[in-house]
Amino acid sequence: MFQRLSSNVLLQSFIVVLAIALTFVLAAGAWDAWRTLGSDRLLARIADASGHGFRALHNLRLDRSLSVRALNVEGTIEPGQHKQISLAREAELPALRSLVVALRDIDFADRDMALARLEKATDMLVALVKESEADFAKPKDQRRTGLPKELETVSTELITIIERNSELLTTLAKFKDPLVDQMIAARDVAWVVRSDGGDSSVLISNAIAFKQRMPETSVQKHWELTGRLGAGWAALEKVLAGAPLPPALAEAVAAAKSTYFAPDFLARRNQIVAALASGEPPKMATSDWTLDSVPRLARITAAAEAALDAAKTHADARVAASQRNLVLKLLFLAIGAAFGVTGFLVVSHRVMRPLGVSAGWRRPWSPSRRTPARRPASNPISSAAPRNRRSASRRSRRI
Repeated sequence: MFQRLSSNVLLQSFIVVLAIALTFVLAAGAWDAWRTLGSDRLLARIADASGHGFRALHNLRLDRSLSVRALNVEGTIEPGQHKQISLAREAELPALRSLVVALRDIDFADRDMALARLEKATDMLVALVKESEADFAKPKDQRRTGLPKELETVSTELITIIERNSELLTTLAKFKDPLVDQMIAARDVAWVVRSDGGDSSVLISNAIAFKQRMPETSVQKHWELTGRLGAGWAALEKVLAGAPLPPALAEAVAAAKSTYFAPDFLARRNQIVAALASGEPPKMATSDWTLDSVPRLARITAAAEAALDAAKTHADARVAASQRNLVLKLLFLAIGAAFGVTGFLVVSHRVMRPLGVSAGWRRPWSPSRRTPARRPASNPISSAAPRNRRSASRRSRRI
């Protein structure tokens, strides 16, 4: 079959096949780089949304416990608690708005419905925040009766929505990068520790605020939470063990351990619980306890936020590396395609055309090619003999 093809066709076909194979290999590499970039961008968006969600989550929890208690007690709110509530709201409301924006760029199940619920609950919270801010300065009998319950309900709904979305985002990010998985796991464990610490603090602050003896069930709950706090922190240290941690995260973890789990604070907390359980009147105001315990709890949330910041930084670095890799692969693809086209044209014009011209001068003989018959060349000597004889005959006659 190949004997019927000329050398021009064979050589050009070989160049075309080689160029197509090279282009296919480079295109496959570029496609893989594009898919990697898409995966890394999704990871960065998840890390960003998780950071906004967690910031809103722990501030909502703090705002809910402080605001509801402040609206239910007699008299106006204490200045210390009012400042803590204001700081929590200044952080939670922008975080909620940023969370809505971040979730719009992530594709997950029932996203539109979840965003609609989140936006609706956020708008309700904004309205309740404005109303409660005005009621803090009023006596209890002048406040709207259902405001504390509404504020608690809306805050709880927002917390539930954020936690559900957080679970969906964690599922999307799972197994895409080991460091991001580790940081998200650290966030989850730190949040459990923070929740248990917050529940323990609320038991104490409620007993102080309402000047009531701490019930036996609350005392048992406190000791149960104390045990879970120690176990949870040990679990967090195991999650973060092994790989070197970013400096900011390592400092945040060390600060949380030295602050919340400080021996003097734990001893003072247990003494307060024992006094409240015995029915002794509290020797401190509610704001005194919250001003001491809330900043210590904030150290734990700061460690969780540092873990999410580390995940975001790592994901952004992956996106930048993937972008460089994609540009490099596309450049190689363009160079490969240009090299194939240029090589084909050069070989066609500079090699195949001269070969075709030389082949025309060296055409092989075949029986089908017949050359026209030529008359044999005449011998000058034999052609001159008759003329000589005629000349001799004429001379003899004359004589």
